[in-house]
Amino acid sequence: MPKTNAFSWRYKEPELQEQVAGYSSMKWTKTARGQCVIFFSCLIAFSLAITAIINLPVASFIEVLAEALVLYAPLLFFVYKGHRWAVIGLMIVWAGDKSYGLYYQLTTGGSIFTIVIFLILGIGVCMRALQVENMRRKPSSTAAN
Repeated sequence: MPKTNAFSWRYKEPELQEQVAGYSSMKWTKTARGQCVIFFSCLIAFSLAITAIINLPVASFIEVLAEALVLYAPLLFFVYKGHRWAVIGLMIVWAGDKSYGLYYQLTTGGSIFTIVIFLILGIGVCMRALQVENMRRKPSSTAAN
């Protein structure tokens, strides 16, 4: 069975069925929700590390930390728990965060390449988690079709 491309926003049907069937029994690192949590947790940790390493003002580090704790940590917790609304909320917060970054870079003449790449990757990870959560909520008679 060919695997879904890592950059695809949707699972192929056999992998989707495997994700739904093994939702509670698979290692959480193999589940769509687990991969979503890992992806965003790594990005948050990376952002905190970079902010600390490049000697930005303490206010910048505190801002990144506050954003991580107030916005992302609660959403990631509920994504991990399998709440569909949290996946949708995470996509909205991520798109808003990256949109602000795009606006800032465009007005200051900076590069938007990395922002666009991470926007696409983040939304893609969330879309796959949302696809699994949506399939789980379908009645069993339509889930088999």
